[in-house]
Amino acid sequence: FTPFFPSLSFIDTMEAIVEKVEETFFSEEYTKEFEAFVEKHCEKFANQDEEHKLEYTELYNTFVELFEKKFEKMIVDAGSTPDAFYEHCRAEVEKEGEHHFLETILALTDYEFFAQVMKDEASRRG
Repeated sequence: FTPFFPSLSFIDTMEAIVEKVEETFFSEEYTKEFEAFVEKHCEKFANQDEEHKLEYTELYNTFVELFEKKFEKMIVDAGSTPDAFYEHCRAEVEKEGEHHFLETILALTDYEFFAQVMKDEASRRG
C-alpha cells in the first residue's frame, strides 16, 4: 500500500477551484435564489417543536435537489468533480479546523442544519 499525498500543484488547483465556487456561491444571483426559497418556506417552521413534520423533510429534499444541481454545476464550471471537491473540503475543514465557507457547504447537505436555518429565519421575521 502506497499512501497518496496530493502534490502541491493539486492542492493549489483545488484552492483556486474553491475560490471560484465560493465567488459564484456568494454572487447576487445565487444569494437571491437561496433567500427567495427561505422566505417562501420559513414560516412553515415558525412553530416548530421537537417533532419534525413530514412537510419539513419534503421541503428539505426539494432544497437539496435545487442546491445540489446548482452547486454541482458551479463545481464542474470551476474545473473539478463534485466528489473531488467535497473530499477536498472535508480534508481542509479537518486540517484547518475553521473555514466558514467550506463548513457551510458541507452543512447545507444536513437536514438538522437546514431546519435550524429555517426556524431561525421564521423567528427573525416573526
